[in-house]
Amino acid sequence: MKLKCYQTCKIDASDWNTIFSNFPHFASEYSSEKKQWLGEGYYFWTDSIRNAEWWGKRRLKAPYCITEYFIKINSELLLDLSGNAEHMEYLYQLKAFFLDNYNKNYPNQEVPEPTISGLVEYFRKFYKSEMFEFNAIKIHHNFYDKSFKSIYMTSDSKEFFEGIPRIQLCVFHENVACIKDKFPIFPDDYCEYIAS
Repeated sequence: MKLKCYQTCKIDASDWNTIFSNFPHFASEYSSEKKQWLGEGYYFWTDSIRNAEWWGKRRLKAPYCITEYFIKINSELLLDLSGNAEHMEYLYQLKAFFLDNYNKNYPNQEVPEPTISGLVEYFRKFYKSEMFEFNAIKIHHNFYDKSFKSIYMTSDSKEFFEGIPRIQLCVFHENVACIKDKFPIFPDDYCEYIAS
C-alpha cells in the first residue's frame, strides 16, 4: 500500500537544507510536554494537505513548514483504526485483554481506564511479537473539520455523514525505511531553496 502523507514541523534550524535533511521528524516522548497519541514515531497527516495546514496554523502557532512523503507499507502490518472495522474490533479486544491482565496482576486495585497511547505502549512493550506486530497505525479522532458540514444520508434519516476527519498515521521508529520520497510543500522559500 502507498499512502501520500504530510508532516508539519516547526522551523527550528537556521537554513532549509539542514531542516530538510533532518526530516522526517521523529516524535519522542521525551521531546514533548504531552504523551504522543500513538507512542513514539513519525507522525503524518494522510491524503490531504488541509490537516497539515490546520496543524501549523492552529496548533504549532509558530513558523512551520510542510513536507510531503509517500509511505509504502504492507497493509497487513498497518493497524487501520480509521478505515478497517476488523482492526477497530481488534482494538477493543486488546483493551479487554489489558483489563483482564490488570485484574489478574493487581486484584485489589482499581482498574485504570486505558487510553489509546497506553494500549499502544503496553502492547508494543509486552506483546509486540504475539499480538502487536504492526509497523504503523492510522487513526482519526472525534474532532472533525468544522468547515465541512455533516450531510444527512436521506431526507428522513437521523444518520449522517460526519464530514472530514483528521486522520493521522504514525510509523514506528524501526520502520523508518518505509517512508519514501520527501518533497517540500510549504512555504514557498522552503520549496524554492530545496528545488534549486
